[in-house]
Amino acid sequence: MSSNRHATLTMESVKTAEVMLRGNVSGNYIAMNTKGELYSTNSPTHPECVFKEIFGTKCNSYQSTLNPAWYLALTKQGEAKYGPKTKPGQRAVGFIAE
Repeated sequence: MSSNRHATLTMESVKTAEVMLRGNVSGNYIAMNTKGELYSTNSPTHPECVFKEIFGTKCNSYQSTLNPAWYLALTKQGEAKYGPKTKPGQRAVGFIAE
């Protein structure tokens, strides 16, 4: 569990296997733009906020619904990874959901 209170997210279901991720402290949603860059927004109605949740045996992945080739990913340093540089199976795309 992270000791950084800004790292805790809440998943909100959109429909079957589709979620939005909202920061507990900021209240903003994670989104991925058409270039594959992650950003936060306070607008939950934006389609860039919706990710397909893919369940794995050890962790889950979150695939962009607007560009299914791109995944939500963080580097070892905790920085956002550029969408076009991501693919299934990379460590950066795996998240533990509780």
